[in-house]
Amino acid sequence: SSSFSDLAINGAITLAGNITVTNVLTIMPMGIFSAATYTITLSGTDTTFVHAGATFNNQSGTISYTGATANIASTTYSNLTVGIGTYTMLAATTVTGTLSNAGTFGGAFTLTLSGIGTPVTGAGSFNNGSTVSYTGTTANIASTTYNNITLGTGTYTLLANTNISNTLTLTAGSTLNASSYTITLSNNGAPFQNLGGIFN
Repeated sequence: SSSFSDLAINGAITLAGNITVTNVLTIMPMGIFSAATYTITLSGTDTTFVHAGATFNNQSGTISYTGATANIASTTYSNLTVGIGTYTMLAATTVTGTLSNAGTFGGAFTLTLSGIGTPVTGAGSFNNGSTVSYTGTTANIASTTYNNITLGTGTYTLLANTNISNTLTLTAGSTLNASSYTITLSNNGAPFQNLGGIFN
């Protein structure tokens, strides 16, 4: 693996191994950066990944944010890992594979998890106005604390007791299988919105 303080990508570049960037990774405008199967570790704080006007192809690679506090770049990730810290979305973000969350993941935007199986692992939580939207056709709901959860068209299964501090929304075509587990809804307003889903 290779380590860089700052790394700027010009043109079309494909990774050939794991890398670590300790300050800022920048994909310059019109640049194309492909992760292939490798891991990009961003160990800096605040804004560590800039890609305005560029193309980031995560492919089957992983972006790993490990700084104590960091902003999550708005893009589509295949696999995303966040360490033991506080991580903030700056805009809507998508993870198509697995999010490994060991910290506090927030920001008043939507995190779309389109993977199937278990798209979230780790003991981290979601807060600060965030909405986690599960959209895979079949997915397990990670047992943690959420601000908002929205379930898309598919079948979703609790693996353990789950806490939601604001709103749980079932859209038309969604099925939530709670089994014997408890969903704790702590919002005083309207914490459960069923828009045509099935709750078992």
